Amino acid sequence: MNVSETPHPRNVLIVDCDGDVSSRTSRTLEARGYVVHRAQDGASAVWMLRRMPIDLIVLDLCCDNAKELLALRDHDPRLADIPLLLITVSAGELVSLPPHTQAASPTQTLF
Repeated sequence: MNVSETPHPRNVLIVDCDGDVSSRTSRTLEARGYVVHRAQDGASAVWMLRRMPIDLIVLDLCCDNAKELLALRDHDPRLADIPLLLITVSAGELVSLPPHTQAASPTQTLF
């Protein structure tokens, strides 16, 4: 089923402190029919998650409070079922993935 054929818009929350990356990602998703909301840090994302329906979170692990958002998501049943796409450009930072996540290859098309 095409995203435009779904009964309601697919709401994506992009959490990224880099405005250029966030803008490019937003334009790409909006061109494919997604409704995009943006937050610059984990605290703003939590505020938005508690006030609007979100179908997917795209989270840059380099953002402020990103790890706190992950921890909250793991313990809040309202947030735990929202799929999460983790992104980062920080090759030096070791990240342990939350349970039930799968890493994508850098060449894999995600949307």
